[in-house]
Amino acid sequence: MTREQKEKLYNSMTAIDDRFIEEAAETTGESISQKEAREPRLVFRLGLGIAAALAVAAAGIIFFTRLLPENRTEEGTAWPTRHVISDPTDAAAPAPGPSEDEMAYVKRWDEKDFNEKYNLLDYEGETYVNHAAPVSADRKGKLLAEDMTAYGYDLYAEGEDQLHRIPAKVYGITGVSPKIAVAVEMEGPDCEACLSAFVLSPSWDNGGRTATLGGLLADWNLAEDLRIGTVYSYQDKDVWAQGYGTLCFDGADTAEVFRTLFKNTAAECLAELPDGTERILYGISIYDDVLGIRNLALSVYEGGYLWTNLTGYASIFRIDEADAKAFLDYVYANCEGYIPVYEKDPKTPDEGIPENAPIETVIEYSIGTE
Repeated sequence: MTREQKEKLYNSMTAIDDRFIEEAAETTGESISQKEAREPRLVFRLGLGIAAALAVAAAGIIFFTRLLPENRTEEGTAWPTRHVISDPTDAAAPAPGPSEDEMAYVKRWDEKDFNEKYNLLDYEGETYVNHAAPVSADRKGKLLAEDMTAYGYDLYAEGEDQLHRIPAKVYGITGVSPKIAVAVEMEGPDCEACLSAFVLSPSWDNGGRTATLGGLLADWNLAEDLRIGTVYSYQDKDVWAQGYGTLCFDGADTAEVFRTLFKNTAAECLAELPDGTERILYGISIYDDVLGIRNLALSVYEGGYLWTNLTGYASIFRIDEADAKAFLDYVYANCEGYIPVYEKDPKTPDEGIPENAPIETVIEYSIGTE
């Protein structure tokens, strides 16, 4: 897949045509402040599924929501296959982004649940986004601010009726830096003292990029909160003739990630990958259930570059290539591997992979054979 194709898919997942937003709000007056007038656009874009949109740049992770029990050995390989089918009821599945020819449906106010309605909060000069993840009592930190306001927008309304506010208090989340996320307590008719995780909205201006890998681990409390999912090993072209380009592995231990990939905590955050560094050797789907983060990417590029979109934008660190290889060696030796094969949608058997299959990033090559 060319860079232009990747950019096209990325834009299709992240860019909502402003004409659609303006159509919904064309009768809106000018009484809302300039800052607040911009934020409805943020609401729509965030509503598409931050995880799915931001993971596109990883160019190699795909999320499978349900595995069918059928296993068989693909002819010519030593790896079993697993048929996979998307499950729209799976809460962990990211919402697919809009296609180039489709506009995302934007819910009306009365169609939203409580967390969807009040999904933004300003604290310490920054905007935080409601991830709808309940914060448990044992993770509720000290009170940081009272008399705050959580808010959201109804762009089908007119003028000042667009903006809805609700009283809120801001607390810390034990172990997590408040510059990353806070716990917000809201009270309303649909929610009595709801306590939800609000995560800093990614911005190049908010200083959220940590200087070192160790800083990233500490600020996000990853030693306790990181959960890893499937590992995706992308094969060399010389094995594509065998009918697959990706091997999946389940059951990897999070502790092994820290022993190898996160070993060099002094590794500095890089502004970008070096020119010519494009091939991903393998990727790991990562989760942070405390902050409501699902199926983002931790990828290892050739040359020993560790890439993640956990922070909302690319965070890149140079690690030892031996450590990068050590993790993959561990996976091959200790985890169950298989070739993923899509199960066709029985309603549209002639269309191959279901059109609404929850793709999290760009897939560069075939993931299986029929």
